[in-house]
Amino acid sequence: MNGHVRHLYVHLPFCDTVCYYCGCNKVVTRDHGRSEKYINYLGREMANVAAALGGPRAAGYSQLHWGGGTPTFLSGEEMRALLGRMQDAMERGNL
Repeated sequence: MNGHVRHLYVHLPFCDTVCYYCGCNKVVTRDHGRSEKYINYLGREMANVAAALGGPRAAGYSQLHWGGGTPTFLSGEEMRALLGRMQDAMERGNL
């Protein structure tokens, strides 16, 4: 990383049921096809941001924040795919 401290927030808007007290931007579904498509879009967005910042080393981050929705909506395979896309696009600093 280039000395800048960056925090990466990943919004995972999917929930399989609605919590009426929740004010988060969310998509209530049980269709994991939607989350797979979303992961692909996130991967492209992270690659575009990294390129705009000068590449994976320049686009590094030191803190990762999950939000949603319910991040546990993703299967283990989907979470590994998302983390792989993050790793391809941006260098992780010391967390």
